[in-house]
Amino acid sequence: MFDKIILIDHRFPYEYGEDFILNEIPFLLEKCNKLIIVPTEAADFERKRISSDNKIILWNHNKKVGKFSKIIRSVPAIFKKAIRQELKGLFADHNLNIHTFLGLLYFQIECERKKKEIVSWIRQYVGGGDHILIYSYWLYTTAYIAGLLKEEFPRAGIVSRAHRFDIYLERNTCNYLPLRQAVFSKLDLICPISDDGTKYLSQTYPDIIDKIKTYRLGTMDYGINPEKTEKIFKLVSCSNLIPVKRVHLIIDILKKVRDLEIEWTHYGDGIQKKTLEEYAGEALGPNISYNFAGSVSNLELMKIYAEKHFDLFINVSESEGIPVSIMEAMSFGIPVIATDVGGTSEIVENCYNGVLIEPEFIPGEVAGIIINLSNSDNSDMRSAARKSWEKKYNAVNNYRKFYEDLEKQRDGL
Repeated sequence: MFDKIILIDHRFPYEYGEDFILNEIPFLLEKCNKLIIVPTEAADFERKRISSDNKIILWNHNKKVGKFSKIIRSVPAIFKKAIRQELKGLFADHNLNIHTFLGLLYFQIECERKKKEIVSWIRQYVGGGDHILIYSYWLYTTAYIAGLLKEEFPRAGIVSRAHRFDIYLERNTCNYLPLRQAVFSKLDLICPISDDGTKYLSQTYPDIIDKIKTYRLGTMDYGINPEKTEKIFKLVSCSNLIPVKRVHLIIDILKKVRDLEIEWTHYGDGIQKKTLEEYAGEALGPNISYNFAGSVSNLELMKIYAEKHFDLFINVSESEGIPVSIMEAMSFGIPVIATDVGGTSEIVENCYNGVLIEPEFIPGEVAGIIINLSNSDNSDMRSAARKSWEKKYNAVNNYRKFYEDLEKQRDGL
């Protein structure tokens, strides 16, 4: 048992995003006397997605800083040793440009500023003798801030999860993530959510291989998706409507389906919603009905999956860690068709619990796969989807294992 666990994330439990942290909160509370949650990027603190609990303390003090203040603060940052070394490295790698230079300065300045704000607030809750775990949910700004906090609480253990953009350099502007070595140096344990992420980090940064271990995310058990009662083929997808998710390609697939009646529902919102609705209206034939249902809470979505039959879940993203949305669908026994990117092949096993497609797939070929699945008895695939979830992505098993391991290691953390 930890005296305090300090969870540093982006916006949870305020605003939208990071809904999958909800699955982990009960297990965090099992392992600490107090859980302190610090959402470093939240701006609107009116909406709260967790119930009040006397064991939970929530940060709600993010301050806005003007451009002039940021410019003033950037001057001394240039003279910091870590910044100078990073600039030398960028120059040696022929990757020093306006994007990497400003990205580095912004990263350093914002993390230092937020660290000071957090420390001044958190001291009222954390005693000098407390056994603390500082837990960063992302291997990026939150991990660097966690490292800076350890300077104030040297007895604390410090761990970080790692997902997608915070692992793969090529997912970022100029293939660059700031101060990687400085981030890694303070961490006791780095926990990618996929074996693919562990492999990438181990190969890219072999000097930290002893710190890296895969710990998968998981979802709760909300039951089984109902059996099919209608002839119509029901397709579901769930993601933010942003470019990397490539939801327009689902429309490209469906417009190739001619002789099958399909009802497609997409859950999630984003900057592309209006554009995608217009495109679907122009491109899809009368045999395809569609509904961009917008954002729903995680619990509401789980209730929908428990009550409404879906034949297939589809994800055509160009980049992923391991999508929690796929874990959720499979927990209900819904088969999945998904692009073979990141760690997706660790959850979708081709022709067993779903179908893997190439990242640069041909829409007509995927349309053919959907038509073939609609003409088949997919009971075995539905059963396999559920079994895959039970084996690898059951939250009870995964999160208890994670925190039990942290407890075993805490003397060394």
